[in-house]
Amino acid sequence: MGQMVIHRPRVAWNSARVIIAAVEAGFQGWLAYELGERIDASYHGCVLDSWRRVAEDPALAMAEAGLWRVRLEDLLNHRPEVTDALVAITEETDLLLGGWRPAPRI
Repeated sequence: MGQMVIHRPRVAWNSARVIIAAVEAGFQGWLAYELGERIDASYHGCVLDSWRRVAEDPALAMAEAGLWRVRLEDLLNHRPEVTDALVAITEETDLLLGGWRPAPRI
C-alpha cells in the first residue's frame, strides 16, 4: 500500500467548514476543548471567539469559516505534524454533527 498524500489546503478548508458548523450547532464547548487539548491551547479561545461573533451576527459564519481556513492552513504549513490530529478532530466533529451543515447563505 502506498503513502497517502495530504492536501493541506483541502484539510484546512474542510476543517474550517466543520468548525463553523459545530459552532452554529452549539458544539463549540466540546470543539474548543478538543482543539485546545490536541492541537494548541490557543485554539480553545479561538473557537469561543468565533462562537461569540456568529451568535451576535449569524451572517458572519462564512467570514468566520474563511478566517479558520487561513488560520488552519498557516498551522499546517508551520506544524505539519498536527495534520493527523486535525483530520481526526474534523472527522469526529462531523460524526457528532451527523453530517449536518447549515444551508448556504446567499
